[in-house]
Amino acid sequence: MITIRNLQDTEQLLDDPELWREVYGYLSVCIAEFLEYGDPEDLEEHDFNVQILDDGDEPVLQALGSPEEAVRIDIQTSDGSRCLYRVVYPSEILFVPEQLASYLPLAS
Repeated sequence: MITIRNLQDTEQLLDDPELWREVYGYLSVCIAEFLEYGDPEDLEEHDFNVQILDDGDEPVLQALGSPEEAVRIDIQTSDGSRCLYRVVYPSEILFVPEQLASYLPLAS
């Protein structure tokens, strides 16, 4: 599991440009909303708690309730395709690879 708390932390993902773009883009929107509705002085202290899950993180998913939002992201590149899910909770945002999707507590 990789934890991203702010935009600077996304540098951990630079070796995976597609994932970096998805996380950086979504976190940028979260920051813009924070600045619109929150106190800009609190931004530096705010922890956005973005988690990038991987194999072995099934217990994390099994312990969760229903999310506020779940989005399937299909990425097509010249090298192939991949799928991941962005799953949003009030206190965290998860990016889940397709191979763990069966563990997500999503409504059918």
